[in-house]
Amino acid sequence: PAPGQGLPASAIDELKDFGVPATTMLFTAPYKGPTPNKIYRAQVITTADLVGMIKKDKNLLIVDTSGLRDTVPIGYPLADAGSDGSVTDHLQQGFDAWLLKNNGGDRKAPVVILGAGMNDRSAYNAALRAGTLGWTVYWYRGGVEAWAANGLPTTSSMPKK
Repeated sequence: PAPGQGLPASAIDELKDFGVPATTMLFTAPYKGPTPNKIYRAQVITTADLVGMIKKDKNLLIVDTSGLRDTVPIGYPLADAGSDGSVTDHLQQGFDAWLLKNNGGDRKAPVVILGAGMNDRSAYNAALRAGTLGWTVYWYRGGVEAWAANGLPTTSSMPKK
C-alpha cells in the first residue's frame, strides 16, 4: 500500500504555512517557534506518510529531538541532534557516527527526524544536519503532537534492535 493508506485525515494540518521561509541556517535556542513547511536537503512527511514508512521499511531509523518522555514507538531520543551552530561544526561528525551506529551502518537507509510538534525547531535543525551529511532524510514536522493527535500510541521505552 502507498504511504499513509488506511489512516484517516490528520487531526492537525501538518503542512500549514506559518509564513516562515525554509533556510539552510540552523535555528538558535530556544528551539520553540513556528517552523517552515518546507526544508532543504530533506522531505517533509505527514503522520500518514510515517505510518506507511514504518509498515514498509524495517530499516527505518527514527530520531526524536523533542526531549519529551514519550515518543513514537520506534523512535530514538536524541535531543542534541537539533542543536544550533552550523552544519559544518563539530557536532556533525558525532551525529553522523551516531546515525551509522544506530542504523547498522547503512548510509542508504532512510532517517526520519521528529520533534515535539510544528513549533519545535530542533527537529528542523537535525533534519538539516542529517541532510547535509548526505543521508536520505524525512522531516516529520507534526512530531509527537501530531502522532498523538491522530490516536497513535507513544512509548517511553527505547526500541530493541
